[in-house]
Amino acid sequence: MVKPGTDQEEAARIVARYDLIELPVVDDKGKLLGAITVDDVIDVIVKESGEDLLKLAATVKVTAPYLAAKITDLVKKRVLWLIMLCLVEVVVAFIISSFEKVISATIALAFFIPLISSTGGNSGVQTSTLVIRGLATGELSLRDLLRILVKESMVSTLLGLVISPFLFALSFAVTFQLWVSIILALAIIIIIFVVNLMGGIMPLFVAKIGIDPATISAPLVTTVADAIGLTIYFLVAVLVLG
Repeated sequence: MVKPGTDQEEAARIVARYDLIELPVVDDKGKLLGAITVDDVIDVIVKESGEDLLKLAATVKVTAPYLAAKITDLVKKRVLWLIMLCLVEVVVAFIISSFEKVISATIALAFFIPLISSTGGNSGVQTSTLVIRGLATGELSLRDLLRILVKESMVSTLLGLVISPFLFALSFAVTFQLWVSIILALAIIIIIFVVNLMGGIMPLFVAKIGIDPATISAPLVTTVADAIGLTIYFLVAVLVLG
């Protein structure tokens, strides 16, 4: 049973979780006011899923259908997120510039900056998407934080151990520089581990402070992962190369 003020997403989760055909709606005295049907729930799921998908892409819903929407409205819905992401990317640029001496000494390190960025970002997005889905379906909550961290630690370690030798061989085939290949192989293990934990924690954190976890968009996770990944990459380079 739910009250009239219950959020529609919560009502949809209850119907889905217990395979209900109808969900009674009652007042504070327990008096039956009506019922939510499966048809109603399907409409809610379709609507909310569409909104969550837009949030994950770092944009927001436009009132009109896409083809009928004004160009200015589409720009307004996207521009703020893009500006925010640009500001974060400035931090990434600063990180790269702060390791200028290392890059100058071993220019081959720069060849793999896009690879480091994309691998870390993609890995973080995979984790955050799974956690956001778990939060949306009610499968996960903040009390599952430790279990998520333990599971992602194991997953990340295995992923790193699988991907690292592949990147070592790939980078050595391209550069024929052993130390660069070692740096890349070591860094990617650490990056995947750290970024995956970040991807698991971020949705739980924003849910705790009352923000919709779906607002942790893929572009935002990717951009933050860029900053973390490149910092780790160049720190490993400094340690290895001295």
